[in-house]
Amino acid sequence: MNITDQMQVLHDSLLYAIYSFDNKVELYFCENFVPEPRKYKITLIEVTHLVANNFRRGNIVLDVDIFPVDKLEDDIWAELVCGSKNSDVTFRKKLSEDINVFRLLSSYGCDLFAMFAKITFEEL
Repeated sequence: MNITDQMQVLHDSLLYAIYSFDNKVELYFCENFVPEPRKYKITLIEVTHLVANNFRRGNIVLDVDIFPVDKLEDDIWAELVCGSKNSDVTFRKKLSEDINVFRLLSSYGCDLFAMFAKITFEEL
């Protein structure tokens, strides 16, 4: 099972912590609406860019996915790299050789985008 399939267990989970240090980002999740919730951690490694908006108490995950940089919408690209929507296509193409995008969308609370080189997913 690939990591994208493994992360599907996060639907309706709570994102309860984000730690950003050095070039890593750790995201902590807890199952929601179950009697004995399991906890999970995603570690993004070699992070080049990170944007997390609307972090709240009780962030409910709608969806998480990973895709190449060249598939990123222009407005999110501009927010991640603090640039114009019409950024250098050659730069984006070069980035996409080594870098992917992690996207977390919430039904309530935090939406998060990060560009990274490696990822791990584990149950705690």
